[in-house]
Amino acid sequence: MFKTQILPLNIGTTTITSPGSVISVLEAAGVEQLTLGSDPWFLRAEFEREGSDLHLTGPEGQELIVHDFFDQNPPPDIATTEGVVLKGSVVTQLAGPLAPGQYAQAAPSGSTESIGRVETASGSVNATRVDGTEVTLSQGDAVFAGDVLETGVDGTIGIVFADESVFSLGEEGRMTLDELVYDPGEQSGAMNVSLLQGSFTFVSGQIAKADPNAMVIVTPTSTIGIRGTVGGGSVDSSGVTTAVLMPEASGLVGEMFIGNNNGTQTINLPGQAINIASLDAPPSPPFVMSPQQMGQTFGAALNALPNVAEVISQELVQGAEEGVQQQQEAETAAEEAEVAKTEAEAEVATAEAAEAEVAAEASAAAEAEAVSYTHLTLPTNRE
Repeated sequence: MFKTQILPLNIGTTTITSPGSVISVLEAAGVEQLTLGSDPWFLRAEFEREGSDLHLTGPEGQELIVHDFFDQNPPPDIATTEGVVLKGSVVTQLAGPLAPGQYAQAAPSGSTESIGRVETASGSVNATRVDGTEVTLSQGDAVFAGDVLETGVDGTIGIVFADESVFSLGEEGRMTLDELVYDPGEQSGAMNVSLLQGSFTFVSGQIAKADPNAMVIVTPTSTIGIRGTVGGGSVDSSGVTTAVLMPEASGLVGEMFIGNNNGTQTINLPGQAINIASLDAPPSPPFVMSPQQMGQTFGAALNALPNVAEVISQELVQGAEEGVQQQQEAETAAEEAEVAKTEAEAEVATAEAAEAEVAAEASAAAEAEAVSYTHLTLPTNRE
C-alpha cells in the first residue's frame, strides 16, 4: 500500500511520478500557466473542485492539488514542457460546480435550451451538465451548451446541432460543447467546441458557410477554423492534433484553417491533412492521407457520423471500413502476440523452476551420500 505524502512545490515544472504515492501541491496565485512536465496526463485526468482548490487525479494514479485555482481570474492554463496546453476555462468546465446540482442557484447563466440532439450512440457515452449532473446519452437525447461529453473504449456518438451541422466523437473521446448560438432567420451564429482526446468527424452547417471564424474547434495544440466542408481530426495520447479535409459525396470542397500563435496552414483539397504537435511550434506542411489511413485514424468516428454515406464519398466509406478492419486485425494480432509472450514466459519460468528443483534434489542427494560415506570411512580408536 502506497504512503501518501504532501509535498509543497514552487511554481514551475514538476514531474509527478510513482502513481498513487505522492500528492503534489502547487500554488496558483499570480500564475498564468502551470507546467507539469512532459507527459500530458492531465488530458485524461478527473477534475474536481474542492473549495477554491483544484484536485486532479490522473489515469495512472497521479495526484495534484492546485491551491486557490478558482480564485484566479482568469484561472491559469495547465501545460506540458512540450507545449500541450489545456486552457483554464476548459479546466473550470471539466471541474464543474462546487456542489453538483447547485450551479443554477449559484450562477444562473447556464442555458436550459438544447443546442442539438443525439442521432447515433453506441457503447458507453456520458455527458456532464453545467450543474455537475452526469447522464448517460442515448439516441434522441438533447445536448446543451457547457456539456462535457465522454466516450468509453467501446463508445461513439453522433450529434445533429441546431444549425444542421453534424459532429461525431469516436471511442475514448473527451470534448466540451462550449458554445452554439444560431439565428435561423439570418443563418448566422457561432459554434465553439474543445477536443481533449480522441477522434472526431464533422459536416459543417449553416454557421460555417460564410465565416471560417464562426465554427471553431480548439485542441491542446491548435485552433481549427472551418468553412463549409466535411472533415475530421484527432488528439492522441501525446496531445498531438491531426486534422484532415475529407472528400464529399457531392464533390464540393471547403476549407479548414489550422494554426496557433506560431503559424497557420490552410487545406482545401480532399485528403489534405495537417499535424500540430505543440502550441510552441507551427503546423506541419500539408500532406495527403489515403482513405485507408483516414479509416485507421477516424474510422470509429466516421461510422458514428449521422447519414455518413450521404455526405462522404463512397471511396472514403469503403476505405474507412478497410482501415477499421485493418486496425482491428492489428489490435487482435498484438493481443495474440502479448498472450503468446506471456505463455512463453510462463513456460520458461516453469522450466527454470523444474530445473532448480532437480538441481536442489541432486544437491541434497549428493550431500546425503557424502555424509553416508563419511560415516563408513571414519576411523575408530583402539587401545
